Amino acid sequence: MHKVIPLVLLCLALFGCNSSSDSDTNSDAAFEPTTVELERLTLLDVTGQPLANVSFTIEADDSERSANTLSGGVYTTDATGSVTIPFLSAGNYRLSIDIEGDDTALSVKVGINNTNPVAAIAMPVLLNEDNTLTSVEGDGFFASFNGIIYDSKGPVEGAQIELSAGAASNGAIATAISDENGHYSLIVNVGLAIVSSLDNAVLRVTHDDFSPLVITNLDILGTGAVTGFNHGLVQGSASADVLYRETFSQLASGATCGAWTSDSVDGGVLNLWHSHDANQGIRNQALEDNLVKLAPDDQSQGAIPNPGTTRACWYGQPGNAPAAGRGNFIGTAEVTGGGITLDGGTSDEPNAGAIVSPLIDLTSASSPLSVTFRNWWEIESVNPNNEGFDLMSVQISTDNGDTWSTLARLNPLSDPIGQADRAPLPYSNRGYNKAPAWLWQEPIDISEFAGDQIRLRLEFDTVDELYNGFRGWLVDEVRIINQTGTFPRWTGGEDDYTDDEDDLQLSDVSPVPGLPLVIGEDYSFSVTAEFPGDAENVQLKMSYISWEDMLNAQEPTLLAELDPGITSGTLTSGLTTVADDIFYILIEAVDDQGVELKSDFIPYSAI
Repeated sequence: MHKVIPLVLLCLALFGCNSSSDSDTNSDAAFEPTTVELERLTLLDVTGQPLANVSFTIEADDSERSANTLSGGVYTTDATGSVTIPFLSAGNYRLSIDIEGDDTALSVKVGINNTNPVAAIAMPVLLNEDNTLTSVEGDGFFASFNGIIYDSKGPVEGAQIELSAGAASNGAIATAISDENGHYSLIVNVGLAIVSSLDNAVLRVTHDDFSPLVITNLDILGTGAVTGFNHGLVQGSASADVLYRETFSQLASGATCGAWTSDSVDGGVLNLWHSHDANQGIRNQALEDNLVKLAPDDQSQGAIPNPGTTRACWYGQPGNAPAAGRGNFIGTAEVTGGGITLDGGTSDEPNAGAIVSPLIDLTSASSPLSVTFRNWWEIESVNPNNEGFDLMSVQISTDNGDTWSTLARLNPLSDPIGQADRAPLPYSNRGYNKAPAWLWQEPIDISEFAGDQIRLRLEFDTVDELYNGFRGWLVDEVRIINQTGTFPRWTGGEDDYTDDEDDLQLSDVSPVPGLPLVIGEDYSFSVTAEFPGDAENVQLKMSYISWEDMLNAQEPTLLAELDPGITSGTLTSGLTTVADDIFYILIEAVDDQGVELKSDFIPYSAI
């Protein structure tokens, strides 16, 4: 019995079936990539794990056997999943792995413009914990694309290559970054729910120094593995006019990140958004505790990345968090200390939070308009879909934050195909079990808001307490640009969020948050607070609480309070010794029974 994923020869201009230049996207390039024969393969399973010490056969298709010198043979990969083979010239080949008497096969297209002697091949198999293989042919769509990105001067490093099915896949299904030689490999793993949409795929290639390249109407159904998938870029700028920009580098008074402030989600207390500086040396403690795994291509050793600029905003926990929570979004760990071996990390309860932009004036702006940003994220792979868990939403308000509408969710449309126990494996902004990277978010269209004053909100919601031992969501360099957005707009449920009218209003905060204080020094803290709700006998209080105490559900230290019934006024503390490098001034409105009605946190750091 033979299980074969056939190769459908795609558009000649896409894969270069007939000429040495047909497969390259048109550009003004004087540089021409040097074509080479394929010499070495790296075999991967559908989760990206190398297929080490696996035997397989490869032979030319019968219809092209006379044009190829390869007559077939059995080969075995090394410990890295790689193997050297006789030179494979351009043509079609069949690669087969015997699994308990059944062949699981993949068609391989070596393009006539192949520029890399090494290619990554994702086989439709799953590598089990006991090193046996299971065929997953028919469970989803699996493919690999290898090529080079170049311009008129030579290979282009750092280009972002995304393959998408648009709204059908909720954005990219695979993302790669070109290396110093311009080479890249895209590995695709998608569930059956969106396979039928892959006859109309979209490829986007972007780089700060080049005009964006977008190729539409690609039929990739039936593709197995392809090499020589090359694309030339034209010098220019990837950016349209920038109408708004936030790099989070300068903290404003009362803000959490840059000029953006924290906002609670569903009344949640634990909001993990905070300002993240460079060179913190933070590593994911859940990895150290063997609760989660790194993706096979992740060489970071679990480190939290440096910001794209001076600072970023991060939904995750810094280095001084309680042990299990460092470098992830476990928050308050459950009683076992964050989980058991390879369970993905477990919280005591769900956590969620948002950051909100200042008012952005678009009254003089004209369409098209879109919002984009650099981001880096790593969440669970069990149910990361956009109606599942670890939800990442981009929201907008035109009524000063009273109500919110969801513009987009960044999560994939469907869950990945892979091993039964995905609990310790990550899903990142590069795909299932792939190392995360700083990537530009595909622009999200906001053209209908030209002429308005808006606020933007970025929301992260774990939804549950499971699989929270991953590194979370980092955002940097938010922009609104004069460009039509192409990322799918959210059309699902729960698209409207309404803030209570009785939110606390804070102003005149002192000392100014964002200016580092000194551990051991005494400070007087002051903030003007207003509670506009209609509850009776409300009392406003100000307290001090460290990051660690907050995560461990410890009581804060009361610094000042107003008399009951006074719902607006200035809270001023006596001299207070700063004892922690990260702490918060907590402002609460409580009723006459001491029950909290509303609260807000003002973040501080000290050195």
